[in-house]
Amino acid sequence: MPSDEAEQHWQQPGFDASGQGEAADASGQALVPVAPHPVAVPPPSGLESTLKVLSGLPWVVMIAFALLGIGNWVPNIVIAILASGVLGAVVAELDRRRKARAEFEAHHRREELR
Repeated sequence: MPSDEAEQHWQQPGFDASGQGEAADASGQALVPVAPHPVAVPPPSGLESTLKVLSGLPWVVMIAFALLGIGNWVPNIVIAILASGVLGAVVAELDRRRKARAEFEAHHRREELR
């Protein structure tokens, strides 16, 4: 049985806050992270808001048709999937463009101030 003195214990080296390590020998430019500037994004347009509401409407209509016995289930479900998918994609594209436009305008305003 080995004694306690013969056991080797690993100890983490201390943190050298003085910066006198390998990094102190490096010369040249260094990139410093900069906090991103918040961008004010305008609210959704009337068209975007309307299309977002309409993208949920096909499911309500499909359920109403199913309860009233109008049409078959399968075509109603397929139509609801396609209609809500297309409207959802249009809303997502409008949202992406609105945010990209706000980012673009904010970037150019910062460039003008320099």
